[in-house]
Amino acid sequence: MPPWITIVVVAYQRYDFLPIMIHSFLVQSNPDWKMLILHDGPDDEHAAMVQPYLDQHSNIDYHQSQHRFNDFGHSLREWAMNDLVDTEWVCLTNDDNYYVPTFLSECKHIIDKEETSDVIMFDSLMNIPVRNSIQYIPYNTQYSYPKISNIDMGSFISKTVLLKQVGFNSKLDIADGLLVEDLLSTFPDLCIYKINQTLFVHN
Repeated sequence: MPPWITIVVVAYQRYDFLPIMIHSFLVQSNPDWKMLILHDGPDDEHAAMVQPYLDQHSNIDYHQSQHRFNDFGHSLREWAMNDLVDTEWVCLTNDDNYYVPTFLSECKHIIDKEETSDVIMFDSLMNIPVRNSIQYIPYNTQYSYPKISNIDMGSFISKTVLLKQVGFNSKLDIADGLLVEDLLSTFPDLCIYKINQTLFVHN
């Protein structure tokens, strides 16, 4: 089967985390995916680390930007959406995330069952900051909802054509939530389906 989804992974010099992300997809129960890894700026060491995966897996591709944007990966995602993603669905995520082996199967089940779905959201485990503190609650459940404070890049998949039409209108750290808000304002009848399961871990 051809890939139905592209996993867009933005990366920056986190040499320990990215292999975990890659392996979390190599063991997916649904194998019909492709991965696009985009590194923020030139880095020969990072490219060398990824090369063995490229040699062994034709559904993994890798690019580096000519210079570093340093804008939370949003310029890289914009590049991917404008020029590189050609599948019907897309997942925008980061190199320090990883997904449970049934992630794609759960999403594809919803797509096949609920044919009007435009966006599919799911929950995550992440280190949640304590308000007015530098401390974190380690690996607590983050429940995803279409609100700025309840969206993390990686906690939803979307039909590619919708994201291409909306575009990236912010490069701020809250652009994750703003992107979903822009989807809702552009498409008032947007059909969002929520899977009430924790399907990925944010390191």
